[in-house]
Amino acid sequence: MQVIVDEAGMCPEPQCLVPIIATAAEQVVLIGDHQQLRPIIMCREAGELGLETSLFERYAMTSTSKNVQFVMLNEQYRMVRKNPFIIII
Repeated sequence: MQVIVDEAGMCPEPQCLVPIIATAAEQVVLIGDHQQLRPIIMCREAGELGLETSLFERYAMTSTSKNVQFVMLNEQYRMVRKNPFIIII
């Protein structure tokens, strides 16, 4: 089973963990930018306790992540008109 989480930089960590644990995922793909948008946490105390940090950011900022492969895009594909898989209306 594979789980793909889009906009993972904006997703609170528990919200990412639920589908991963519920499906017993063997592979997890987190897509996003932890430096762009962070999780929106309305409760100040919850944010101070760590909920304002996404799972994506935790992996990106730690040097002890084992078996984790990071891939950075060199080109923003959804903004390129020459991509034949994108339809611009």
